[in-house]
Amino acid sequence: MRPLVSLVRVYVQAGKPEDAENFLQGVLKANPNNAEALVLFGSLKQTRGQKIEAEEFHQKAIDVQPANPIGYRALSRLKTGEKDIETAEKIIRSGLEVSPDNFVLGLDLAALHELKGDQEAAIAQYERLYRLNPQSSVVANNLASLLADFRQGDADLRRASELAGRLRNSPIPHFKDTVGWIHYRNGKYKEAVAILKDVAEALPKNALVRFHLGMAYFGNGESNKAAVELTEALKLAENQPLPQASLARETLAKGQIQTQ
Repeated sequence: MRPLVSLVRVYVQAGKPEDAENFLQGVLKANPNNAEALVLFGSLKQTRGQKIEAEEFHQKAIDVQPANPIGYRALSRLKTGEKDIETAEKIIRSGLEVSPDNFVLGLDLAALHELKGDQEAAIAQYERLYRLNPQSSVVANNLASLLADFRQGDADLRRASELAGRLRNSPIPHFKDTVGWIHYRNGKYKEAVAILKDVAEALPKNALVRFHLGMAYFGNGESNKAAVELTEALKLAENQPLPQASLARETLAKGQIQTQ
């Protein structure tokens, strides 16, 4: 897959999409069942606004290699881009019917649950993925984040803290965001602010990160800074999901810290 992507990218960056298509046609002539080439061809069609043709290529990738997740993922993402989340989920589930323990398809399903706002379904899916692959830092992070954000019980918070333990020294901003938010949930506001400030510098356009930092500032008694962050989080939320938007508004209106 990587050499194919690299070659196609060279053609596209050179302003020669037709040459990229000719190259892929040659690959498919030699091997009509090359799912990777079919998906790349579909992606080229999609970038050129030919969505019907793109969908046909992605579907053909599924047809010729039903056990390969690449076709399902490409077609699902196309539907997600069209805001057709229900169809995107059906596509991923059809792939999981063929390969029930496929890890990347499982991750995609969890992400679609989150996109739909079905946090409990996402938690259940991440729990399943964690049982399949307990070494995955991505799963540990996403599960810990959801538990800390959307569960209220002490046991859930303890589990979130345990899951995030492996992430404490990670340089990855999204992982650091989870660690910082769990500090906040545990009442360690000063520690939360110190971590989340760095995360916000790395991800300034992420609504959830700005919300987390705003709440941490409130907890630390820095109301003015909190107002700036929560206001920015709500502004960013106009174009991206922020399930905690109502909490951000309530906190701004009351001018005091609120716990979930």
